[in-house]
Amino acid sequence: MTEKPAAPIRDGPVAIRPADSADKSRIRAWRNKPHVRQNMYTDHKIKKAEHENWLEAAQCDPTRELWVIQCDGEDIGVVLISEIDPVGKSASWAFYIGEEGLTGRGIGTRVERLVLHRIFDELKFDRLRCEVLEFNQMVIGLHRKFGFRETGRIEARVERDGKMVAAVCLELERGNLPKQPPLETTD
Repeated sequence: MTEKPAAPIRDGPVAIRPADSADKSRIRAWRNKPHVRQNMYTDHKIKKAEHENWLEAAQCDPTRELWVIQCDGEDIGVVLISEIDPVGKSASWAFYIGEEGLTGRGIGTRVERLVLHRIFDELKFDRLRCEVLEFNQMVIGLHRKFGFRETGRIEARVERDGKMVAAVCLELERGNLPKQPPLETTD
C-alpha cells in the first residue's frame, strides 16, 4: 500500500498538490468544459451527483491519487494516477488542463516531469501507462518525448461526431526513462 501524498510537488512555476473536498466544484467545472470533454472517454456533461460519487470514490480508493495542477499559484487542472499497484510496481495516469489559453507555455511538460517524479522517484515504480485518444496527437507526442512507447490500440474506444475513435496505449518503463534535469523546487 502506498501512502497518500500530503504535500505538493513543484517544478518551477508548476506544481501538483493533492486534491481535497474544497476542489469538488472546480474539478467538475473543468471536466465539463468542451476542450476537456472532447479528449475524455465520456464526453457528456457531468451532473453534480455523478461527479460527487466519482470524487468520493477516487479519494477513498488506495489505487488512485487525485492531484490539482497549479501554475503560478493558480489551480488550473487535474492529474489522476490510477491502477496503483505497489506489488507490480506500476500505475496508469491521465491529466487535463481545465483553464483555457495556457497552451504553449510548457505546462504539460512540467506536469509530465512531476508525475514521473512521483511514480519513479517517490513510489519507486517500474512502469507507467496511459491511454490517449488517437486524434490527440499533441499529448501523444508529449508522452513520446518522455520515452513512452506505443504498446497497442483499443479500436473503436469512443464515438465522436458519428465516427469511432481508437485509443493509443502507451507505456514507460524505468529503463527507458530519459535523463532529466532535477525538478526546480524553489521559485
